[in-house]
Amino acid sequence: MTNQPHKSRIIRVGDPRNHLYSDPLPARTEHASVPALKPRVNQPPPNVVGKLSFLVIHCSLTPIGMTVTGDMIKEWHMGPPPNRGWSRVGYSELVHQDGKIELLVPYDDDHYVETDEYTFGVLGKNYISRHVCVIGGQDNDKNQADTLTIPQYEALRRYCHEFVRKQPQAKIAGHYQVYDNRTCPNFDVPFYLELMQIPKNSIFYG
Repeated sequence: MTNQPHKSRIIRVGDPRNHLYSDPLPARTEHASVPALKPRVNQPPPNVVGKLSFLVIHCSLTPIGMTVTGDMIKEWHMGPPPNRGWSRVGYSELVHQDGKIELLVPYDDDHYVETDEYTFGVLGKNYISRHVCVIGGQDNDKNQADTLTIPQYEALRRYCHEFVRKQPQAKIAGHYQVYDNRTCPNFDVPFYLELMQIPKNSIFYG
């Protein structure tokens, strides 16, 4: 009995950038009867959309006394009109006013943004960014304001230090620094990061 060659099939990795760009990720070929090999060390896995280059800090733009949940954020982002109707939520995590951190989109600790980690926080930069949202950003009269509570500050400080430890190649920025016509998260991000003793080479000053 002669050996038959393996039959191949083309597998196209889904690319969430297709809502912004017309160029899908390139196809890859696998043999149907041979399990896919793990990526080599220092090579990105096949479902990568970009190298993680930014942690972008946002605010929910809600009054300081308002309770906001992850389900509410998901509804505002992905629900039908008058919501935004996106196919994905905008943030990976929320920092609540009591300092608790709520995970919305799981991610691993490698240096890449993968298709299942991709969130819609900043148009044009999502494929190289992770997004964290601080609940608040307005005073009780709905004016834009720095509403960062002490528990939020401490939680964000620990979060940013952990991010820098795991992602030394990336920089931390405020939404307003990487997208025009924004004030979000309504506080001076580089100032707070310096106060938190984040290394300056991990702070985005643009």
